[in-house]
Amino acid sequence: MYFGTVFFYEKNLPLFILKYYIAFIYGGYMKKVLLLEIILLLYFSNCFSQSAWQWSYPKPQGNSTYCSWFFNSNTGFIGTTSGTIMKTTNGGINWKYVLISPGNPLGIGNTVVDIDFINSLTGFAINTKELYKTINGGENWFYVDTLNYYTGRISFINSYSGFFVGFYGPVSKTTDGGHSWINLNVGSSVFVDVKFINENTGFISSDSQRVYRTTNSGVNWQIIYSGYSNGFVDYFTFYNQNNGLGIIYGGKFIKTTNAGQNWVQGSMSSTYNMYSAVYKDSLNIFMFGENGLFHKTTNGGLNWTTNYVWADIPTIQTTQVINCNDIFVAGRWGFIAKSTNLGNNWTLLSQLVNEGEYLNTIAFASQQIGFAGGNLFLKTTDGGVNWEKLSHPWPGIRNFNFINSNTGFIASISSGVYKTTNSGTNWQQIYPYYPLYISYISFLNENTGLATLVDGFIARTTNGGFNWTKVDSAGTIFYSGIYFKDANTGFAFTQNGILKRTSNAGINWQNVYTSGLLSLNSICFKNNSTGFIGCENNTLLKTTNGGLNWSPVILPLLFNSSIYQICFGNQNTGLLIHGSNISRIMTTTDGGNNWIYSSCLTENNLTALCSVDSAKYFIGSYNGSILYTITAGIVGIYSAVNEITTEKFLLLQNYPNPFNPSTNIRYRVPSGSITNNRFVLLKIYDVTGKEITTLVNEKQSPGTYEIKFEAGDLPSGVYFYKLAVGDYSEAKKMILIK
Repeated sequence: MYFGTVFFYEKNLPLFILKYYIAFIYGGYMKKVLLLEIILLLYFSNCFSQSAWQWSYPKPQGNSTYCSWFFNSNTGFIGTTSGTIMKTTNGGINWKYVLISPGNPLGIGNTVVDIDFINSLTGFAINTKELYKTINGGENWFYVDTLNYYTGRISFINSYSGFFVGFYGPVSKTTDGGHSWINLNVGSSVFVDVKFINENTGFISSDSQRVYRTTNSGVNWQIIYSGYSNGFVDYFTFYNQNNGLGIIYGGKFIKTTNAGQNWVQGSMSSTYNMYSAVYKDSLNIFMFGENGLFHKTTNGGLNWTTNYVWADIPTIQTTQVINCNDIFVAGRWGFIAKSTNLGNNWTLLSQLVNEGEYLNTIAFASQQIGFAGGNLFLKTTDGGVNWEKLSHPWPGIRNFNFINSNTGFIASISSGVYKTTNSGTNWQQIYPYYPLYISYISFLNENTGLATLVDGFIARTTNGGFNWTKVDSAGTIFYSGIYFKDANTGFAFTQNGILKRTSNAGINWQNVYTSGLLSLNSICFKNNSTGFIGCENNTLLKTTNGGLNWSPVILPLLFNSSIYQICFGNQNTGLLIHGSNISRIMTTTDGGNNWIYSSCLTENNLTALCSVDSAKYFIGSYNGSILYTITAGIVGIYSAVNEITTEKFLLLQNYPNPFNPSTNIRYRVPSGSITNNRFVLLKIYDVTGKEITTLVNEKQSPGTYEIKFEAGDLPSGVYFYKLAVGDYSEAKKMILIK
């Protein structure tokens, strides 16, 4: 007989850490696994569903969707290229994050490539590295295992038995819910997809369009179809035990009507690549793919008609039939749509981002009114929570410059300079795009402004931008930008490392720094004395005397890259964007001495950065999307910013979290009526309650403290830190991932 689980509690441990002494008289291994999963769900339920960043545009999110799963017309999931899973319970009208995978040290989550539920409670999700599981209908997900190969797709036949395939890796099987895997003898191929139609019969696709079949749960496999050597079957879908279809690139497919014993090849009316297919029944089949194209057959694939889901939309990656008439589709750059009449009409469930859209600049006229521009023009009137795409006559917006809440300017490289005096409600052209081709502007007041020109000159206006005079030249290299830290002192910088300074509102300019061929990309001052310039080769230039002298600071980044944008919200808090093939965002809370990566929910190439205050920042990307943070890009630090000034104890969430190998813990000791010095104890525990180390064990005066915890040789896992001061104690959870 199975008597259950016996719990013991030790008084000195944090309140929510229990030592589990598991007494299994009868019940076996699977009950141990189930108990382990319940414990993991409790520990990890919130760890992987929080982020410092939120989507502003497009809504609900701007990552490309790779996979989906729907239970019914209301409840479904999408997995994205940035390691996130979102859930809807009202047919796609609203979405929430249920998984934000921690990603790598750069803050990049791995693409969620497949989601597979076996019932209404139990499901699995796999990204290119890790396996996650839910046992409560997808509300929470916990990490199960890191896989050794770049993974393809998964197929589970019950709560414990499942399969995954990986590119240039093996076909693997688990019998304990994904906690351990064995490799199957299928062969050495590029495996793409796996689907089981019952507990015994399953299919695997690979290169040369080969299809393997098993009828004994993966013990033996045989090739039952082989096509051309220059392609592969990309995706399987089955309507029932007998009818199935596999997609081949170039508008081709293979089809079975006898449970996969035989397959025949067919083709559609175009050669566009299709990426997903669904059945309504054995005769009505839909395929979706490039450029929003979809094919439909009503006779089992003999004839096809072609149409578009929506004009000028990105590629559709995933499709679900969620009842007899409803079809859900999702694809690149956050595109989501739904049909309730089998594809005859479609309703957009997301804001539409078009291919090739990009943002160069974001700026705010006030706390509520802001603008973003590039080859599109966006405006917000609610502080950046929502953005509206507006038509505009000025393609190629380089930057906005607001001198107060009403008056601002636009520089467009192809249509000149525009001005608003009513917070952007109306814009008037004040200078054409010729004869001076203006690329970047900075106005000191309504009359005096400076501009960089595409021919390498600086120009100046004293009549509000209606006339300009050339005042300086960078030579043969163009200026990258221009920046003024006050009404008199400004800087212009070039792509070949020349920095010029003016102290008389741009009338005269002097060289103050030359770095050879080191490109200077962005400049920002955090106060009147201290400023930074983002450069190539992981380099920041720093000044502490108002820009008279500059010295290089090399950041210990994980790969060699350029620092494109840098922005400070106050003297201590700032963000920067750096990258090479990809761009990432980092944040500092100590004035630029130390920087940590911020997971910003996207792999889109980041192109614009803007601060509204010390904690609220916006980033724009090449695909025309915008994210914002109200915590300076750090989870758990500024969410309690108002509480830091209150007279009570406060233990903040560590950052970064997850971490490797070090993290920072911040807490506050308030003043008290008994004594001004409090005895403070801060300790670290592992998941079993074992004490790892003591970080603080001394009297401390009132104030806010921050201490670094070095994990050293500790293994990956969940750890806890507990603060105890007198009768007060509090503990929080943190995750070490190596």
